[in-house]
Amino acid sequence: MLKIFNNFNFKIIKIIGLKYFSIYLFFTLINFLRIIKTKKLSHVDFLMGKTDINKFKLDSIIYFDCKFVDKNILEDTYTFGLIREIYFRNCYLKYIPFNIIKNIETTIDLGSNRGVFSCLSTKFSKKIVCVEKNSKYAISLQKNMELNSFSNYFIENKKILQDDLINSENLKTSLGIHNLFEKYEIRDRCLIKIDIEGWEESLFKETKWLNNINILLMEVHPKININLNIEDIINKLEDNKFNLVICDENLVKIKNTKNISFIFAYRN
Repeated sequence: MLKIFNNFNFKIIKIIGLKYFSIYLFFTLINFLRIIKTKKLSHVDFLMGKTDINKFKLDSIIYFDCKFVDKNILEDTYTFGLIREIYFRNCYLKYIPFNIIKNIETTIDLGSNRGVFSCLSTKFSKKIVCVEKNSKYAISLQKNMELNSFSNYFIENKKILQDDLINSENLKTSLGIHNLFEKYEIRDRCLIKIDIEGWEESLFKETKWLNNINILLMEVHPKININLNIEDIINKLEDNKFNLVICDENLVKIKNTKNISFIFAYRN
C-alpha cells in the first residue's frame, strides 16, 4: 500500500493543477474500497483517461494526451498509470544529478511503450530513439511528440539483442545493440532507459556499448525473469565506472539487491 500512498502528495498539484488534482482525489475516494481490495489504482487511471488532461508541469511543461492514447490503444492498463510512475513518482530520474542530465544529447528509450518517458526526454535531449517491439504504440509516440513540438525522434519497432544473436531468421524483428548506436551515430552524452520486461540480462553479456552511455536507468523485473543475475549487472556497471543507486519498488534506496526494482547509474 505504501506504493499507492506515494502517488498522493502536494507536489502533484503543481504537476497537474488544482482542477485535475481535485478530480484525481474524487476518483480515488469513490473507488476507495476497490483500491483497498485490489491494491491498485487502475480504475482511477481509467477514469483520468476519460478527462481532457494533457499538460504536466515538471521543470518545464510536458504535453501528453491520455484520452487520445487510451482511446486508440485498448489494453487493461491505462496511460495515467504511466504518468503517475514517471511524472509523479519520478521513477527514472529521481537520483540522477541535474548537471549530468543537462549534458545529455541523445536518449534511447528502450521499451518506450506509449512514450511517456520519451516525451519527458524532449526537455533535455536533442535526439530521441524510441525502441518498442510492439508497433501499436507508434500512434501514441507520434501524437505526443508532435504535441511537444519535437521532431528529431526515431521509432524502432524491434527487439534489441546482442549483435551476435542477429541472424537471417530474426533480422526483420531484431536489431543489434551496437548496430543501434552505429545507425544513429551515438558516441557519447547518451542516456538509456531500459524497461524490457525481463530480457535485459542478454544486453549485459557483452558490455562494450556501455562506453557510449552517461546515464543508465533500468527497471528490474526479477519476478518475470527468475534467472536474472542482478549482481552481475551491477558488477559490470561498477567495472565501467558508473555511480550507482539501487532502489526498491517504493524508490527507497537499498543496499541488498533482494528487493531491487530500479537501478540508477551515471558517470560524472
